[in-house]
Amino acid sequence: FFVHASGVVSPDGSALVFVGDSGCEKSTLAFALARAGWSLLGDDGVVLEPLAGRTIVHGWRSPLLVSTNLEDHFPELGARAADVMVVDRRRRIPMSVEMSAHASLTSLVFVNQGTTGSLRPCVESDALTQLIRQSPWVLRGDRYSAAHFEALRRIVSTTRLLSLTHVPAELSRVAE
Repeated sequence: FFVHASGVVSPDGSALVFVGDSGCEKSTLAFALARAGWSLLGDDGVVLEPLAGRTIVHGWRSPLLVSTNLEDHFPELGARAADVMVVDRRRRIPMSVEMSAHASLTSLVFVNQGTTGSLRPCVESDALTQLIRQSPWVLRGDRYSAAHFEALRRIVSTTRLLSLTHVPAELSRVAE
């Protein structure tokens, strides 16, 4: 089941999936972790496969796009300013990072920007609502929608759910 999200694999092999609206910096968080030795599953989407007792996250092969506006946090972006994608208001460039094909899901992390950083548990109903917003096929109303909804409900009920509010100043510490 496709979800608009970014996914990363930790050095120990477990997957985190960052879920949130466009512009909440899912890709930025994934890039910060890739710089710390994690690998990327997907930048703008991942595929979740619920199995008995676990969920596998499959990579979605799209380039990791990072905004050059974050040069203060990622100095290497300054040398790549000429690579900004044409007509991209967020001034993003594709970055090359280590990729993974799939991994077992450890946590769904629902991302927001804020003025103060926090990481806290997320309740299932809120997580399911946010996950559905980022999984458009549930909303199609076709013959697969009910099965898609049920799969997302099972994933939410068996996965650690976190809500992350972050500030740019924390990007250098995100792996912690």
